[in-house]
Amino acid sequence: MDWPFWRELLHWRRDRPARLAAEGEAQALRLELAEVRAALTQLQGDLERQRAGECGRRVVAVQAAVEPLLADLAGPVALLATQAHLLQAGVGALEPGDVMAVVRRLVRVLGDHGIELVGGSGEAARFDPGRHEPVGEGAVPAPGQKVVIRIPGLRMGEHVLRKAGVEAGIVSAAGER
Repeated sequence: MDWPFWRELLHWRRDRPARLAAEGEAQALRLELAEVRAALTQLQGDLERQRAGECGRRVVAVQAAVEPLLADLAGPVALLATQAHLLQAGVGALEPGDVMAVVRRLVRVLGDHGIELVGGSGEAARFDPGRHEPVGEGAVPAPGQKVVIRIPGLRMGEHVLRKAGVEAGIVSAAGER
C-alpha cells in the first residue's frame, strides 16, 4: 500500500471544507465582478446618451439664439443680392443711395443684436494687434504706432469679432494720408 497517497487523500479530505468555502467565495467574487462590469457598461452607455443629449440641446439653444439675427439679416442680404444681380445683368442703374440704404439697414440690424462697428474708414488710431490687422503691402505697424483705419472692425461687447483693417500712416484733417 502506498502510504503517501493515503496521507495526501486524508489531507485533501480534511481541507475539503476550506477548499469548498474558498471555491464558493471565488465563484461569488466572479459573479460580483460580472455584475460590476455590467453596471459599468450600463453607466458608460448612459453617460454617452447624456452627452449626446446635452450636445443636441446646445445645438438647439445656439440655433434659437442665432435665428433672430439671421432672420433680421435676410432682408438686407436679399436686397444686396438683387442689386448685385441687376448690376451684373446691366439692367437699370444702381444708385449709390440704394447701396447706402442697405448698408445702414445692415449696420442697424447688427447693432440691434449687440454687434457694433469699431472705427470708421479714414479714422486715425494707435495700432493694437488685438483690435487691428494690417492691410495692404506695407510693413506691420508697431504697437502704439499711428495707423489709418481702412476697414471697420466688428465687436460684440468686449469680444472682437473682426479686427479693423489698418495701414500705417499719418492722417490729415481731411482723413487722407
